Amino acid sequence: MHIFHIHGRGKIFNVLCKEYSIDENIDKLVQIYRNAVPDIKLYDDAVYILKTLKSNYYLGIITDGKNIVQWNKIKALNVEKYIDKVIVTDDYGREYWKPSKEPYRDILKYFNIKPGECIYVGDNPHKDFVSAKALGVNTIRIIREVGEHINTFLSKEQEADYKINRLTEVERIIDLINEKS
Repeated sequence: MHIFHIHGRGKIFNVLCKEYSIDENIDKLVQIYRNAVPDIKLYDDAVYILKTLKSNYYLGIITDGKNIVQWNKIKALNVEKYIDKVIVTDDYGREYWKPSKEPYRDILKYFNIKPGECIYVGDNPHKDFVSAKALGVNTIRIIREVGEHINTFLSKEQEADYKINRLTEVERIIDLINEKS
């Protein structure tokens, strides 16, 4: 984590191999990493909110990152049983990555809904909310106790409309949005 915080994602293996005098092919290490199936599970509040919302709403995922890594996470988390549509932006090419508006437009079109009828929940203000908000989608930022973006706060345009610390709070936000409309 120390290397990640100093050098970012793209140099972790390079720094480790150099620091410990390990003579390995970096590309091979990256491939092993990307193809690994992670040992992860959903937070309890995520399971609760997915189960709760599934019976009354369409649910979708828009996720960035290397497609094989993202699909491995989706499979490991077993979230597809709750989700009606998954968009891994890397499946469509770099021009589709957030903050592109295209994945958000695709979700709206797939569900045949208007932007104001949709809520997008994310955690990264660098890319999650600006396009969704520009399209008129309601946005919620989850800020947990730990996470890559918990101390990142940007301009109003880049921040979500609402901030929460637990996904169970989404129900309250839905009520607020419904009261406004």
